[in-house]
Amino acid sequence: SELVNNHADLGVFYMLPFYAIYPRAETLLVMQAVVVASAAVPVYLFAKNRLPTGWAFLLAVGWLGYPPLHGAQLYDVHMQPFGMAFTVWAISMVDRQKWVGYWVFFTMAILCREDVSIGLAMLGLFMVLSGARVRTGIASMIVAAIFFLTLRFVLMKNTGFSDVFKELFPAGERGFGAIIKTCNFTGGAFLS
Repeated sequence: SELVNNHADLGVFYMLPFYAIYPRAETLLVMQAVVVASAAVPVYLFAKNRLPTGWAFLLAVGWLGYPPLHGAQLYDVHMQPFGMAFTVWAISMVDRQKWVGYWVFFTMAILCREDVSIGLAMLGLFMVLSGARVRTGIASMIVAAIFFLTLRFVLMKNTGFSDVFKELFPAGERGFGAIIKTCNFTGGAFLS
């Protein structure tokens, strides 16, 4: 139950075999760096389908030199950079119409952290609206939404960052559900 108290970092389980080889902090940092850097490959492949090869290569190099990626890497090890990289790979699989690969990277990304599923639901929405792969898009949205809602509102005991909205808590209540009660969209806090 502690595994999903603050965040659902379920992706740590597929990292365990690599960590078991050399169980040190450096192993985690190298794993994170390799996975984040690996996303330069799908960036290149995605761009190569739309731009001349030289420009695609420059975009991939731009990915590797992008300062926020370095900030995430140099700060410490978190699952969001893993989720981001796996999401980029999933987008590349959609672009290349490799559906087994898409679901593999979708799964790896969604297991990194519960909030990654929101972006994956948006990827599914894009597939639906673009007509690229409507059934896969709908399935992606449903899986991502159920995953997020189940983790965030059923399994996770911690109220997380809901304290940011503490002024919206009804008397004697806490959590996201209490905030939603306060923010009724038919005339409550948003219209006053």
